[in-house]
Parts: sequence; structure tokens; C-alpha cells
Amino acid sequence: MHDSDLQDAGFIGPAFTWCNNQAGGRRIWERLDRVLFNSTALVQIPGLQVAHLARIGSDHCPLLSGSDIFKSQGGIKFEDVWLSYEEAAEIVQTMWRYPVRGNPPSVLSKKSARTLKALKKWSKKEVGDLLAKTKDLDQTILSLQSKEAASLLQLVANYNTTMARAETWWWQRAKTQWLTKGDRNTSFFHRVAIGKKRQNWIHAIVDASGHRTTKEIDIFGTMMEFFTSKWGIEDTINDFPSDLQPRATLSPLASAQLIREVTREEIRAAVFSLANNKAPGVDGVTGSFLKGYWAIVEREVVDAVLHTFSTGFMPQTWKDTLVALVPKTSNAEQPKQFRPISLCTTVYKVIAKVLVHRLKEHILSLVSLEQGAFVPGRFIADNCILAQEIMHRLMTTKSRDGYMIVKVDLEQAYDRISWDYLDAVLNWFGFPNQWRRWVNMCIRGPRYALLINGKKSPWIRASRGLRQGCPLSPYLFILSSELLSTMVHREMHKGMLSGIKITPLFPLLFATSSRRMLVDFYIICNIDLV
Repeated sequence: MHDSDLQDAGFIGPAFTWCNNQAGGRRIWERLDRVLFNSTALVQIPGLQVAHLARIGSDHCPLLSGSDIFKSQGGIKFEDVWLSYEEAAEIVQTMWRYPVRGNPPSVLSKKSARTLKALKKWSKKEVGDLLAKTKDLDQTILSLQSKEAASLLQLVANYNTTMARAETWWWQRAKTQWLTKGDRNTSFFHRVAIGKKRQNWIHAIVDASGHRTTKEIDIFGTMMEFFTSKWGIEDTINDFPSDLQPRATLSPLASAQLIREVTREEIRAAVFSLANNKAPGVDGVTGSFLKGYWAIVEREVVDAVLHTFSTGFMPQTWKDTLVALVPKTSNAEQPKQFRPISLCTTVYKVIAKVLVHRLKEHILSLVSLEQGAFVPGRFIADNCILAQEIMHRLMTTKSRDGYMIVKVDLEQAYDRISWDYLDAVLNWFGFPNQWRRWVNMCIRGPRYALLINGKKSPWIRASRGLRQGCPLSPYLFILSSELLSTMVHREMHKGMLSGIKITPLFPLLFATSSRRMLVDFYIICNIDLV
């Protein structure tokens, strides 16, 4: 399939296409039949889908191939390949020089939008189809080689430059890090990018009543209803355990360091810590743009970020977030089977990175040992291995003592966490008021727009939850989890629970899998029945 440029288009409907029609335990189900497309077909017909129909006249299901032509709403986003053109730098310099009125955040937003619009217009006219250009240059080089023309070396140089640019263009879309210098991986990245786009395409959805639909308007409606319910219901806390003391609190010195004046050096460090090959937010600005043209945009970016920290106010447009829905399982058809990945604006990420860099210096002293993710010096995989070893021990032990393990699934807790609860946790740890205001400035009041098959949904105004994709969110989540950890520790040390004497072995063990973050924890203990 790989050598022939063929890809499995996936399917909707029953999971298996063949049955041997035997009874009882001898019955076998398999997916024997599938439809394959080459990358050209997948590019030209992005809505291709394959349906497994009812198995009536045969032991095989009929396969029906069709297409839903969803026109993608192409916004303006910065392309990494533009960095290789001197003309692009000149356009940025020219557009950035024009004066703009307003406060620093407004000036930055307006200049960024104007510059990207100019780059997009220039790219359409001058850059064009890079793969088509490489094919034309390839043919020209072949014809000149036979004539040994003097301009051959220049054409070869142009060919290599164009191939490198095409490779960069597809690498940005493939989101893979397998690029090796000297290799021409353009076709490989092309296939990976097409495969990712196919994987994230939603052909059908099952609504709350169990009805399955393939209509675009119904898919949008079902997804909007599900995520509005998840994010749009405000939670309030009335029973925060005020009598529970944290294991550790911030020292006065640490508090002073957290709220010290933000410097230009911190902002620059935050900008250059951003990844290049990341999907941009709604404004189209990427980390590559800021880093590539830092000498041009530095003053406006620094002034806007400093203004935001000094006023404690962030523009709504910076918190507007596109949400890519990534399927958790193959052929996902229920809204809960999609993971919402937030595509935050780059300027927002810079502000969040400044807070993260400061918080990382002190978080080690605040969270318990069982939390291994995002804490310097700890590794979450250690907890995964330990959990597997403990489960194996429980299955094989011949000890007469009783053992008990409680597994609690925190599915979707990340998206449902209350902002009031989070603020109470920060206060519980002794974070200063200024720091809490900065955090609330970032997390409160975002708007979400779902990206479904290349189209953007109406805005959903959130009233709770943390964003998967925000640099600050993981650290806030493990701080929130520390309250649960402390409560379990307290109950363990009481020694009595429902008539069972409990000796804690591992009072709380957070574990994760490769595609889920801090979603499970285990309470493992030795019990003696009273």
C-alpha cells in the first residue's frame, strides 16, 4: 500500500464486513473488505468516505464509496516556508513600519493581521505550487544536461531550493519530526498530511438520543450541543474544605519572585521557547513568525505583553480559541470520543509561558511525590511502570493479607474544572493576589470555535474548564489535583474507613497512558478486616 501510494479511507457503519455465519463460539467476524485511494484522490476529493452497508445477500457487506463536499474555510496563517524568501522579510518590514493607533495590544493585533494579509497575497502570486515548480525545474535540468548548458548549475541550485521549500511546506502540515537532513521526504510528508486530515474527518455522529446522522448540519448541531453543555455550565463551590491544611505553602520569598515585574528578557525567552511546527490560533500568527522576524516585531510584542501584565486585562481576541477535535479511537462517532485540542493564539501562549517559567521554579515544593507529570526532576512514566508492577503483584501474590486497589477515572475533569475552585486552590497554597489575578486573566472567559471538517462553528462562551493546548493549564491542573491527594492522605492516616483498618502502601499514585494526561489515579493499600 505504501509503495503504491494507497491509503485506507476508513469507514462508517458496522466494524466488520464478513462473517462465516457459524453459530455460537465458532462465529468469526472480520474486516476483510476495504476501499483504498491514492493521495491525489484524497487531495482533490477531501470528503471521500466509505460506508459499510447491511449484509443481506452475501456473507460480505457491500461497500459504498461517496463524498461529502465540505468547503474548507481557509483562514490566513503564517507558513514556515515564507521565512526562506527575502521578499517576505521586506513585506513584513514594510507593513510593520506603517503607524497604527490604539493601545499596545491593539497595535500588535492590527499590525499582525495586516502583515499576514499582505504575505498571503504575495504568496499566492509569487510562491504558487511548489511541487509543480520542482517538476518543471526537473524537466528543464534533464533537457539541459544533454546540452551541457552554462546555466545548468544555477538551475540545479534553484531546484534544490524549491525542493527544500516544498519539503518545509508539507512538513508543517504533516506534524511529524522525522525530517532528516539530506533526505527528500516531500512525498512521505505529503502522505502523512493527507492521512492526518483523513483521520480527523468526521463523516457521521451519534447524538444524545442514539440517532446516527451523516448530515453536515446535524454533525455541527450535535457537537455544538455536547461541548456547550461541557463548557457552558458555570460551576460554583460551596464546600471547599477550609479545615484541610496543604502539605506545603509558598514562602514569602517565592511569592515575591512570582509577582516581580516582568522583564523584556523573560518575554524574549518565552517567545523563543515556542515550537515552530504548531497549528496557529484564530489570528494565524505562529511562533515561527515571531522568532523569524523578531528584530522587526520585538518592540510591539514586548510592549503588548508588558501592557497586559501591568493592567491585568487581556483582549478577548487573544483568548478566542479554535478547537481541533482529535478522535480518541478509530471510527469515533460519539462526541465524547473526540479530544478537544485548543489552538490558542500565539501572543496568549507567550503570556502563559512567562507564568509557566516562573511557576516551574516553585511547583516541586508544592505537589506530592505521586504527581510526576510536568514537575522538574520527575517522570510520569515511572508511575505507569509502578502501577503495572503493582497490578501484577496483586494478581500473583499468595500473601494472606488483604490488598485493595481503587481506580478512579477522571475523564473530562480537565474540561470541567471550576474556575472558582481553581482560584480557591491557589489561595489555599498561598499564592499572592497579583498572581491569582494574572492566572484568572488567562483562564476566565475564553470563547471556543470548533473546527469540523475544515469549517468553523459559531463561538461557544465557556464558563469553566482548562484548555488542552494552553501551556499553563497542565500546571494548574496538577495543583488542583493536589487537594484531592491531600484529602486521600488525610483519610488514610485516620486508619479507619468503613470498618476496615487501612495501612497505606502507596496512598495515591497518578498514572497516565500515552494519549491521556493525568486522567487516572490509584489508591493502593494493605487492609485488615476488623
